[in-house]
Amino acid sequence: QQQQQQQQQQQQQPQQKELRGVIRGVAVWTNARMLPCWSGTIEDWWGEKQTLPAWRRRLDVFPPHLESSYLTREEGRELYRQGLMSPWADNFATESGTDPNFYANVPYSLPDSRLYKSPHSLWGSLPLSHIRPTNISGKGKFSHPLLSKISNSMMLEDDDENAISTHVFLRNRIFLIDTDLRKYQEGERLTASLFPHKLEGLNLVSGVGHVSENGSSGCRYGDASMGLTSKEDAIRIASCSSYKSPISPVLLLLLFDPYTPKLLRSSLHRLFLKLLTDSRFKSRFAASLGAIVHRPTSTLFCAGVGTEADTLLSFTVQLFTTGSLVRALGNLDATTALLCREDRVDDAENSCISALPIAHGVVRSIHTNILGASRETARAMTGIHDYDEEWIGHVSESNNNQKSPTSSGKSNTDHPLSKLLPATPDDKFIDSRCMKHKRIPHLLRDLEYIFETSGTAVKLLKSWRTPSSVQPASSGLEAMNESITPSPSFSLQNGPTNSLATYNTPTAIDFSAVWARFLRLGQGIDLQKRKVSGGHVEYENDRWLGAYGMSLNLSGTGDALSESPFSNVTFNADEQSVEAFLESAKHANREAMGNLFAAFFREIKMWLYREGLQDSGALPNSEPGESEALQRSTLHVSVSQLDESSVNQISAATGVSVAESCDVACEVGVKILPESKLALLEAALLYERSKLSSIGYCSHGVVMGDWLKVPHSPLAGDGFSFHLPLHRALARSIRCYCSAVVPTQERVQSPDRWWRLPLLDDDDDFASSDVSVSGFIFKQDNLSALVRPTHKSANLRVMWSSGPDCSPPEAQLRRSRSRMMSNLLASTKVIHSLCDHPLRCIAAAQQIDHHMWARNGSSLGGMALNYGSVPLCRSLRDLDLTMVQLSACGFNVGLGSRRVFGLLTNRFSMDGYLCDPDRRVPGNSYVRPGWVKPPRMQDPEHAELLAESFFTTVCIIVSDLPPPPPSSLNDDSVLRHSLRRELLHALAVEPRSHSEAMAAASTAVSRRDESDSGTVGIDGGSSFRAVFTEVLQSIAQQRNQGSRASSGPPLFELKPDSSNEYDPSFYHLRRTEHQHAMDNIARLRKQKLAILSKGTNSDMVLPLVSEPPVCHPRFLPSRLLLHLPPMYAAIRRYLMYALFDGSWLPPPAPEPVKPADTDAIGADAMLTVSFPGSNTSMTARREAYHRATSSMSNVSSISSSAIADTPSFSPAVVAASSKSFLEVLHILTLQVHTLEECSNLQNTLPFLDHEQKTLSSRITINTYLSQLIEVPNSLVNVWALLCAPDGPLPSKGSGENRGSVLGLLIALYEHRDHGNDDGGRQKSANDDHGGARTLSADGLKWLLRFVNALVDGAESVDAARRSATTGIRIKATTKSITMTSINNETRDRIKAMLSNLPELWPGERDNASDLGSGVSEKSREARKAAQARALAEMKKKQASFAASISSQFNDDSEKKMSDDDEENLCIICKCDDDDGDNGPMGYLGHVQRSRVLQLASKSTHALHSEPNGLDLSKLYRVVGDKGCQLRSTESIDSAPVAFLPRGSIVEVLQSRITPDLGLLSRRVLVRHVVSKQRSPSSRLTQGWASVQSWQGYVILSPLASLCYTNTRWGATRPV
Repeated sequence: QQQQQQQQQQQQQPQQKELRGVIRGVAVWTNARMLPCWSGTIEDWWGEKQTLPAWRRRLDVFPPHLESSYLTREEGRELYRQGLMSPWADNFATESGTDPNFYANVPYSLPDSRLYKSPHSLWGSLPLSHIRPTNISGKGKFSHPLLSKISNSMMLEDDDENAISTHVFLRNRIFLIDTDLRKYQEGERLTASLFPHKLEGLNLVSGVGHVSENGSSGCRYGDASMGLTSKEDAIRIASCSSYKSPISPVLLLLLFDPYTPKLLRSSLHRLFLKLLTDSRFKSRFAASLGAIVHRPTSTLFCAGVGTEADTLLSFTVQLFTTGSLVRALGNLDATTALLCREDRVDDAENSCISALPIAHGVVRSIHTNILGASRETARAMTGIHDYDEEWIGHVSESNNNQKSPTSSGKSNTDHPLSKLLPATPDDKFIDSRCMKHKRIPHLLRDLEYIFETSGTAVKLLKSWRTPSSVQPASSGLEAMNESITPSPSFSLQNGPTNSLATYNTPTAIDFSAVWARFLRLGQGIDLQKRKVSGGHVEYENDRWLGAYGMSLNLSGTGDALSESPFSNVTFNADEQSVEAFLESAKHANREAMGNLFAAFFREIKMWLYREGLQDSGALPNSEPGESEALQRSTLHVSVSQLDESSVNQISAATGVSVAESCDVACEVGVKILPESKLALLEAALLYERSKLSSIGYCSHGVVMGDWLKVPHSPLAGDGFSFHLPLHRALARSIRCYCSAVVPTQERVQSPDRWWRLPLLDDDDDFASSDVSVSGFIFKQDNLSALVRPTHKSANLRVMWSSGPDCSPPEAQLRRSRSRMMSNLLASTKVIHSLCDHPLRCIAAAQQIDHHMWARNGSSLGGMALNYGSVPLCRSLRDLDLTMVQLSACGFNVGLGSRRVFGLLTNRFSMDGYLCDPDRRVPGNSYVRPGWVKPPRMQDPEHAELLAESFFTTVCIIVSDLPPPPPSSLNDDSVLRHSLRRELLHALAVEPRSHSEAMAAASTAVSRRDESDSGTVGIDGGSSFRAVFTEVLQSIAQQRNQGSRASSGPPLFELKPDSSNEYDPSFYHLRRTEHQHAMDNIARLRKQKLAILSKGTNSDMVLPLVSEPPVCHPRFLPSRLLLHLPPMYAAIRRYLMYALFDGSWLPPPAPEPVKPADTDAIGADAMLTVSFPGSNTSMTARREAYHRATSSMSNVSSISSSAIADTPSFSPAVVAASSKSFLEVLHILTLQVHTLEECSNLQNTLPFLDHEQKTLSSRITINTYLSQLIEVPNSLVNVWALLCAPDGPLPSKGSGENRGSVLGLLIALYEHRDHGNDDGGRQKSANDDHGGARTLSADGLKWLLRFVNALVDGAESVDAARRSATTGIRIKATTKSITMTSINNETRDRIKAMLSNLPELWPGERDNASDLGSGVSEKSREARKAAQARALAEMKKKQASFAASISSQFNDDSEKKMSDDDEENLCIICKCDDDDGDNGPMGYLGHVQRSRVLQLASKSTHALHSEPNGLDLSKLYRVVGDKGCQLRSTESIDSAPVAFLPRGSIVEVLQSRITPDLGLLSRRVLVRHVVSKQRSPSSRLTQGWASVQSWQGYVILSPLASLCYTNTRWGATRPV
């Protein structure tokens, strides 16, 4: 064994000599060396008695022929210190002739020249002795032949004395460490470079020697503090350093790169670029840049140093896209092997090398730079910028006493992998230079490159704490070689392991938590509030652009992390290897995504509770209003909601009486909760669990869903934010998981589990019985256990009834009770937030699109446009919709369809509108009988717009759900369907070229499908371009441009065969685009039906919308929203709104007018009354009826003085109504399509929560029809909903149940869409209503046919749908399923309601008309004769009129032009065909009003009134709501004379303005005009009045303007 050691030592000696400066046989010294100058300085050597001179004895000690005799300044000083501090110091001084006071009078001490420090204190260097607390082995001690000689070979314990005697080790290894331990400050003011001593962790930085004014005389023998930081402080700094690495030339070049001149920097970059072709250099260059230099370089880059093309960060695209390098930088063993010396002579030195994983390092670097620009950091820096003259010499004291207000609160002994960085409580960083100059996106792209490397995302997201059964990864060079192997392997036994296990940090935090905390920086930034009152915003800033930029960049990087684990496999391997890989990858991906879901869930909880924030402690945590983006939540529970058994059981277990109610605020936790209220909450939990235990196997749903109340209304001025990175990252992760391949075999074997989400849909025992030893019941669901690690005692504080003192068992019981309730409340708040906050953004964006936020300026419009328009909506609005859909599904992590519907109604401000109207019951003297008015809005039109947005949002939620997963790697059906849906709607708007169509279709593909080279399957499946080409050919055709073809590319237009797939609420089209699309779709559907019905007598119609796309089973329960009872109430209310032409309440019946209510204008006064929604007007004469005011109508009520023979509500009003119910008809059609699907959910998804199961079990054909004909009690016997003659609207059917959904649809069908029974079809797409009215009319007819087919005895729902489409009626059979499932009374009533409707079924129009009217053949002949007589009379008048104007023609040519048989030619095209297809597109007409009626009225009034006559131009009418006040003089403060009510007529007698100007002043002298017939004895009243107030409020309006107020053409033509 000794011989082997001697051979090894002999082999190491030349290698060590080579390391000391021998290069290729030539000795070269890299620095100055000399014989130690302290040798021979002792006085005894210079005495006269000495035989040898001192210089000769000095050469004996340090022979000049030996290399070991020549030392550097630092080595000589270290040898001096080692000799004099050793136990044989006297012998050393005597033998070497050393003066013990040689260094006593040195004025100052210079640090080692090898020590470097960043100009901005971003990094520094320290000796190895100052990094590790103790020497790992004896080999780390200093050695020299002189020490060995003097100590008689006793210093070193090595057995090989020859090797030791020649070994020289007097210089420590220099290591580079991260000294930028704060970095919580604005980049433009790097205070650490100015005053590092005042910041924790930087008060003593390596490489800086602090010398007092007395020099270093106290540092005898070269103490450790001489020229260097003290060892204790240096070890403390190094313990929390992000990296520790030995210095190398490449590393120094990279570190000093930002400070070099541009010319030198460019040359170095070109050199690096050439050297990157060498794999050895590239790997070590990547380790130096990625593990060490990236952090300080990115900090300087964010501070404004360098540009994107002129910085080392330009090399990251070549390094971070190489999978082997990224995997090596994520493994400490591999990183150490790349950073250490290639000879690896000192293992103790290599053990000190450390660095963060590359993903952790990049995230922390970006995080700290953003934190540095926050307002809280500025507060932390307050008071430390003053220069301190006395800091020199007091650094040690400052190091011990100075405590910086750092936000993270971490001590310097904490490792970076063990502490999460804090979140910022403000968004001031949006205005920082790093955001304005777009420095963060470049760093996020580096992170995106890292995520997209194969296998990296899964390793990052998997937990590094593996079970003991799993073997740990190999270490050393074997681990490095394994991690940088470029070829992928399918033989993964346990899946990829997290590389954090190699970093030897027991408390290391998983990357999922680091990533979630980083995303929280953008959560809730750029808060927006609607200006409810006041003027327009005066100044619009553009900071919203920075906020959107950050959200989109975070979204793109998060998408890469979420999609990378599920990227398609493109390896060339056999099928068995791929299946084995998929099986192992499936478990790894499930664990990875479960960890990611958990991290997002916990971080959202901390965001809601405002925990983990940066806090300086000097000022308040947040500005007023910054927390309004969170939940103002309260908890409401009443004992009346519980059963007596649960209350008694809790009272017996706790010994405390249960409170009657619990109403507490819980915005950021419950401050003080009495124990009695805690017992009430526990009793409520016990009651909920008892109900679940009786149901059986199912999920429990949200536990406190009905107790939590969160009021919020963006329309009312509550703040919200468009930026929710945490919610959207969770949505993207869920969508990516749902898109993973699930083989058919797995679906068959596990039908109840393959579709579940990891962790969120796991089974728990919440509903099982579990009683503790003390008799108290504790249960907690899996989501509550998920947030348990984030629990704090401040989340819920309980005031115990027995006082704070208690025994240890009772204290443990108290902690368990409070912690359980706190975790349940926190999980419920998170579940509510998953739906609420995304829904706030959706509702606010709809309001902004409808110009309800106009006072906030155009910047809000830009936000809403980017939020809801492609392609940006993929990262914003679409993910918010996914979260709402997830919540509507229920299960454990959703609110359920009922609560989501209530939340939708509230967030769209539709409470009181989309529900059945209520009537006040007479009997209370304080309550006036009548309808209960809905809440008043700022503008009456807002209610209609919000209702339209509400129904559109519901349609989107239930239609555009995540698609089902593919069944194999070659399954491209999901991609084809998504491309088809996007491309179809894009072509429905307008024809597009090939490139435009591809750009529109790219919205539907994921990131991994966008690449043209990416294949779907392992066998070279279809690429994205190939699939797109096939889809385009199937639904589109090239447009024939004719002879006028332009030079542009060919255009593709939609085929008529695909027009039935159009969705009027498709969310990737804007409202204006849908208007164009509906016009085109109506035309294409007409062509399709003409082709299908050619040669048949069928009258085919298509439904408004086809069946919704097939979705993932996990999201299927969200379609239960369509079948909720409140949904039918909302539909019923909006159909009444459309029927009543804009009135939310039914119009009242006409009432007799009392004599005292006669009008002041006279019994024969005439007035023009315009019907709501109509362009025509009619003359009204006051008779014995008047119209009462209709509450909440969008049209002003007509007073009793303006009422004539016409009733307030009539068929003419319905026919002229312009209110669209397209969205409601869309909802009703989707109900039909999802009827069978939703009724079977209880069987297909057994894990569905109990409330959703109950709703699904109640959905049958009979209940569906019962809901359609249900009439609420408040609408029974309402005059406007009764059939004629009892009501205003007749019906050819029975007219029953008109207050129901079906009754309202029939009324709209008869009196609006098919009101003119002239034998023709419904209006085409070219009429004045456009394609929307045509689609609505056809969809309504299809829906009524479907209902009729069901009651006629259709065998199934599909058969009824086919019958409604083809127009072939169902023949009833006794074997029909619907015949036995529908109640007989319901069937008979529906048949009566639908009987004899015009044009409902083909071929029955004439018969239905005859049967409905009951006329005979004789009556029909009499009617025809009367019609002939009318036509003859009309022709006679026409001939007489033609004869009267015949004399006006000068010649026969002009007369020929007036011939009735003139050809209908276009004046431009001069062309027409027989069929009219190529004829004129339309006709232009000019309408202009005449002054005839106005002048005639004026003259008639002058003749029949007073002798002097009244000038109509001087007559005014009081139109102000508050009337008109007459005063004695022109002064506004003069005495009042009289008060005139609204509607009074006054004559202007005097104006203060010169008549030449023709203007009136605001104050005029008026006289009240009273009819003599009405009040002959009344005296005239006159006084001064205001035409309008100073604010523009109109009081008096000219009476002459009443004849043209309701026209768009103006008053008169020019005179």
